[in-house]
Amino acid sequence: TNGTNGVDGTNGVDGTNGTNGVDGTNGVDGTNGAQGPAGPAGPTGPAGPQGDPGVDGTNGVDGTNGIDGTNGVDGANGVDGAAGAQGPPGPAGPTGPAGPQGDPGADGTNGVDGTNGTQGPQGDPGADGTDGTQGPQGDPGQDGTDGVQGPQGDPGQDGTDGVQGPQGPAGPTNVTVRTNAVTNTSTISVSCNSGEKAVGGGGTSSNLSNRDVSESLPLNGASPAVSGDTPDGWRFSINGGNANLTAYVLCAS
Repeated sequence: TNGTNGVDGTNGVDGTNGTNGVDGTNGVDGTNGAQGPAGPAGPTGPAGPQGDPGVDGTNGVDGTNGIDGTNGVDGANGVDGAAGAQGPPGPAGPTGPAGPQGDPGADGTNGVDGTNGTQGPQGDPGADGTDGTQGPQGDPGQDGTDGVQGPQGDPGQDGTDGVQGPQGPAGPTNVTVRTNAVTNTSTISVSCNSGEKAVGGGGTSSNLSNRDVSESLPLNGASPAVSGDTPDGWRFSINGGNANLTAYVLCAS
């Protein structure tokens, strides 16, 4: 509903005079003035013709405007007019408090790689780190290849003569060569007779071309003699194929 009328405002300053209004119509002729004294009566002339109406006199000067009347009582408020056009934006208000943390946005696409920067200056050497703990023992390394044969050394100086040893036992007085020949084989052996001991031996081949001697050793029975044995035979072997072989043993008794 309409609110109550506000208190009447004070009278405004008098407005400027308005433009002159349209000349009004001639006023009613005034009453005749008092009768002057009678002049002497002239002779009565003949009646003249009716004269034309006289020219209108000039308008009198306009009177000054009257004093403005007092303002009338304010009328009741009129019906609200239609909403005016949108006014310009007002000044920005103060910044409100920060809102709650929003959910993380989706990952953006990778940007284009930037160009490499220029090489920075050489940094100072870092401090030496502390020694690490001893690692486990590594596996033994593979055997290295044999080195190149060194040059022949100078002959050593002759040693001093040793002390004369005691008289040794009498050597054998009877040495006999015993042989054994086999065709198309790579190993051959020969034995001394019972009561004899082997003091040397060897072997030969009818053809050692592309063949090497693989062993030439004393025997104790059918097995190679070892330290402390009394040998009683000899073995001779080759590799690279079979050949006609002959074994020799020196038998002493």
